[in-house]
Amino acid sequence: MKPEKSLYHKFKKNCPNLLITSIECYNIGGIPDCLVWSKSGGFAMVELKHTTTNKCKFSAHQILFAYQRKDLINGNHRNFILVEQALKDDPRSIKLYGSNSVEGLLLDIREVKPLATNDWKLIEKIISNQKNN
Repeated sequence: MKPEKSLYHKFKKNCPNLLITSIECYNIGGIPDCLVWSKSGGFAMVELKHTTTNKCKFSAHQILFAYQRKDLINGNHRNFILVEQALKDDPRSIKLYGSNSVEGLLLDIREVKPLATNDWKLIEKIISNQKNN
């Protein structure tokens, strides 16, 4: 199984309160991998990335899509990048970023502050746009 497909299955399994649909869109470049629905937050889109380095690879279309949709809506992200990083000799990590982080992820993941790290409950909460209680 390809690493991003494996990440998709982890995402779906660990965020049961989100309705996650894989989008296989080959005729329009740059469309994120997942369309996500939550009762509290409506729709969001998530690009899945797997990397074995400190950088993420994006196509020009993916960069454009993320850049055009990087603005916050009512102070909240609606487009995300979920990164699984598997560095040699280090445990894997899962990090959630807003799409406004795409430029930094191209250069060095370590320089970009994630919205959540290794916390599926928080990832689910952020994507579903739940407010802190």
